[in-house]
Amino acid sequence: MWCAKGTKYLFVHLPHPLSKEMAIKKLVKGVFQEHFEFLHWVHDYVHRTYPDAMRLGNAYARREQILQKSGDAAVNLNLIPKHSWVHTSAALQHATCIVRSLQPPPAKGAPPVAKSSGPTKTKARVETKQTTAASKNKLQRTQALLQLLVEFLQLLCACLMDVVAAAACQQEAAPYLTSQFVPGQFTSSSFFACFRPQDQIFKFLDTMVARTPNNTLTKFTISKTFVGRPIPAYKLSSALSSNHSTIVVLSMMHAREWITAPATVYAIASLVDDFVTKNTPLPYDWVFVPIVNLDGYVATWTTDERLRRKNVNPLGANIPYDAVGDSSQSGVDLNRNYGPLSVFNLVPTLKSSLIYPGPAPYSEPETMGIHTWLQSHPEVVGAIDVHSYAGLILTPFASTTNTPDAPFNDKFTALGATMQDSILKATGVLYNAQPASKLYLAYGTFGEYFFRVYGKPSVTFELKGKSFIVPSTTIPGSGDHVVAVCRSFAEGIPPFMANLPAPTTVPPNAPRNSGLQHVASIVQIKAHELRTKTKSELIAELDDFQQELAQLRVAKVTGGAASKLAKIKLVRRSIARVLTVYNQTQKARLREKLGQGKHVPVDLREKKTRAIRRALTPEEKSIKTLKQQKKDAYFPKRRFAVKA
Repeated sequence: MWCAKGTKYLFVHLPHPLSKEMAIKKLVKGVFQEHFEFLHWVHDYVHRTYPDAMRLGNAYARREQILQKSGDAAVNLNLIPKHSWVHTSAALQHATCIVRSLQPPPAKGAPPVAKSSGPTKTKARVETKQTTAASKNKLQRTQALLQLLVEFLQLLCACLMDVVAAAACQQEAAPYLTSQFVPGQFTSSSFFACFRPQDQIFKFLDTMVARTPNNTLTKFTISKTFVGRPIPAYKLSSALSSNHSTIVVLSMMHAREWITAPATVYAIASLVDDFVTKNTPLPYDWVFVPIVNLDGYVATWTTDERLRRKNVNPLGANIPYDAVGDSSQSGVDLNRNYGPLSVFNLVPTLKSSLIYPGPAPYSEPETMGIHTWLQSHPEVVGAIDVHSYAGLILTPFASTTNTPDAPFNDKFTALGATMQDSILKATGVLYNAQPASKLYLAYGTFGEYFFRVYGKPSVTFELKGKSFIVPSTTIPGSGDHVVAVCRSFAEGIPPFMANLPAPTTVPPNAPRNSGLQHVASIVQIKAHELRTKTKSELIAELDDFQQELAQLRVAKVTGGAASKLAKIKLVRRSIARVLTVYNQTQKARLREKLGQGKHVPVDLREKKTRAIRRALTPEEKSIKTLKQQKKDAYFPKRRFAVKA
């Protein structure tokens, strides 16, 4: 917690082996005293979250991993006062001085040892070596801790300075909405010299819409945020798209990935320039959503949460989303909030986790709006999700190391190789293509959702970089990379869709009831229909009904709440019947396999007798009759609970 009561609370959570070191005493009593609240929070946070980094002597080897994790969450904790980058910078200078002053002394010869004979001499040498090794180990641990603190402060200072630098850049940059801002010159605008907040981004795009002729670029609202902000989408219509085949491009699913939004806007400007000048336009319509996590992006500008990842859903907390101390614990990772249910949240996480997926698929208005729009637009033939900063082209699957069913595995391999070569030729930068599971396992991602539910190609594009904080000079280059991805992906769609199996009602690798169109016609399944099905078919039925139940809970159903509850009841009864038949079938197979011998478990033996119930006495019968009469008098039976 934030310590503000006095110096006696300073560094109370430091690990015991380091609390007696001279460096820590100097840290407490000396130059850091003016920044004691801030530094206490840093030490307290690192110690509580990563205690191994303090205790072990190999903190140097783990510092990159520790800094990445703690740095991502540290700024999100929102415990640093607003505009405290000045204090952070001063603390950083002091920490650097202390680390330099604690460099080990130059090696000298071993101190002379008094001459002795026998075991005494050997024992003295052993004790001297042990003391020297212990002192050296303590010094190394102290240096590792302070070096970690220096790098930690460097990261915090960079985060806090990033917004300040962006604001200064906007004031110094030339105006971008001038008379020269016309189709064919959009990418040369000074808009791309700086990072911009959401109002400037949308103003730039809206002006582009107004100045592009023939409704080539239009705007519509694709979804809404948790706070209620509309999420704009921009459609680029091509005259060469005869059947209006559309490719969807999403970016900034994670608010801290600032580079993705201006890079996507640059791609829109570049494609509009090409469409207007007829410079190799692509035969597809395009729908761009530059900022999916709009609430989170606003928070990165208006609060100290520069590295915020999730949206701003408080998750039931009795506080506003930007309250001090709890905002990092809140929120849902939008790139873990997609279906289908069979691959959703397979490894449960805490609500405070940076990858918390929410209570159910599409539980967040951002993802539910995009899902609903895709359900009603079958002309969409592919999707790209832009992230940073792994420098990869990721294809499904992310939730499992298994590959998609044939022929999709070979088609994704060919698509990734084509995109990799095309991007290298266009930009000179190599982006390796690989299945998303090779990076790490992730559940409920947009890329996997799109392929599993619709059976169409999707990729996740990770821009190259070293951090979420990058200079604004990288915007045009990153924009060129996104343009190359869009072009190479569009060129790879026809080979991907060629020679596919005959279309079925079931998308590949997806539960059959993946949409919401069938909500109005839910019918309770019959037990006799299930008894002829195999084990795998019963499991598939169970997955279908579980996904159906999850979708019903967040869907709008005609007829209001009463109709919705009735449909949920039907689905739950169907789930119970599937489980009952499945258990009965398994027991019957085990009985057949094990026979009827004594070794058969009791619960698998056939019941040969009925339960014997003791007859009631006349007194007990009369008491039971009186109780039933009173119950009928006070609670009369009704034929229908609600009038039809």
